[in-house]
Amino acid sequence: HDCEGKTTYETCQVNAQLGYFADRPSTLTCQADGRFQGDLPVIRPQTCPSFSFSPGVGSTCHNATLGMECWAYCESGWIGSPRRYDCKLNATGQLQLEALESITCTISGNGNGRRLAQSCADANADVRLLSRSFLHSCASLQDGDVCVVHCSSGFTMLEAEPALLSCQDGQFVGGPLPSCSPRSCDFAFPTGIGVQHDCNGRKTGENCTAQCGEEFTYTFGGAETFTCTSSGNFLGANPSCERKLCEDLQLPELYTHNCREKRSGDTCGVTCALGYYFASWGSQFLCNGTFQGTLPSCQPNKCTDVPALGEVLSGNCEGLTTGESCELSCGAGFSPNSSRLTCDESGAFLGAYPLCNPANCPGSFALDHESIAHNCEAVPFGRSCNVYCALGYDLLDPTASLWSCQLNGSQLMLEGVLPLCEPARCWLGLPVSLQSYTDNCSGLAFKESCTLQCAMGYTAHGDHRVHRPGSIGSDGGSLISSTYRCDSNGVAQTDNTRPNCTLQTCISNLTLPGVLTTCEDVQ
Repeated sequence: HDCEGKTTYETCQVNAQLGYFADRPSTLTCQADGRFQGDLPVIRPQTCPSFSFSPGVGSTCHNATLGMECWAYCESGWIGSPRRYDCKLNATGQLQLEALESITCTISGNGNGRRLAQSCADANADVRLLSRSFLHSCASLQDGDVCVVHCSSGFTMLEAEPALLSCQDGQFVGGPLPSCSPRSCDFAFPTGIGVQHDCNGRKTGENCTAQCGEEFTYTFGGAETFTCTSSGNFLGANPSCERKLCEDLQLPELYTHNCREKRSGDTCGVTCALGYYFASWGSQFLCNGTFQGTLPSCQPNKCTDVPALGEVLSGNCEGLTTGESCELSCGAGFSPNSSRLTCDESGAFLGAYPLCNPANCPGSFALDHESIAHNCEAVPFGRSCNVYCALGYDLLDPTASLWSCQLNGSQLMLEGVLPLCEPARCWLGLPVSLQSYTDNCSGLAFKESCTLQCAMGYTAHGDHRVHRPGSIGSDGGSLISSTYRCDSNGVAQTDNTRPNCTLQTCISNLTLPGVLTTCEDVQ
């Protein structure tokens, strides 16, 4: 082969050495794990050419193969010692049978010839010869013929020479048969990625099992049986194995790794996920049925863009790390609302801030006075409104009063100073001052009323009359008056007509004795 020095994914060819032949060409590929993958060919020894022995020599050397021993012996009627021959490669690389000492057989001079007797043609003439450990020339012997028995290929003969048997009256006599020890096979062991076997020490004719190792599984089929052959190599088909898949590694979110679809013997790395930092080095895991390794120590990063709360928001997002969250709420003075922020792997907070609208202040009872006017309905937190004198009232303090919606503790409240307001005096519509009238309308103010009536010495004539007991009048004390009321615009309003006042006529029925007067109808 030319497999020395091959690197990953390079190929090499495996073929039979000189004196052997392969059943097929074979190509092996160097795998990533350093093993060659591919089926080895079945190697068998070649057969030595036929050897021509002298007359009177029998042998078991017909079809002897490389490395095989055979024996030549003297047949019946010939004398000589058996000799061992080996099928070898000579100096020129040619197969030939060689012996340390060639056999020499001489005729015994015994001319008795054959006699009629039972032959040893029966295969069961000697059941001992049925053992596969023996190679012999005892088939179809006639009575008186001689054969040799020695150990077959794959066995070692413990004796120095083979056994010679002769056929007599249908039975083999002679011996004893040689002791044959099976040889161990040392070539063509089961091979392949992940293949394990129990073939070490197996001897000729024994079987062993090739199977996938614990870290491997069968691509197809199952375990295979190998047999130790007489040529010293194992014969069988290698099982097809592939490394077992490890179940993908499942780890918490603080880790990241490439331990997926890995097979036994593969390695992979586990590191800290984005958003986490190493408190120790990364770790390598090994797929060995399951993933084995030590996890690195990963600590979460802190989020640095902590939300600025101010007066609008409340919450506690300080010191949060990757994956942690906090709740932001609208602060006091704002309509209730909240949202949740999460510290992202990038070190920033993800999530929308809550929409915080200023809450409205409730009304103030202090503003519910008739002299006060304002625009303080539904004032939002932080905003202000105006408080001033209502229509019909005058402001004593010329400074405008500004109220604001503020927090008092945790409660919203309108705060400010009430303006000083007094009823406004009427300046239009007041009765004109005439001699015939009298009134109390001086200084008449908003919502106040006054009365206009005839002055003393005058009497009223009209439809609106008010009886005032004790008054003096031409009609016995009845007075007619007009009422004025000051409205919010500073105008004195009256629904009455002005009384018609005329001078009163003095009483003219004064009679004095002896006195004449001109006082009748005096006004």
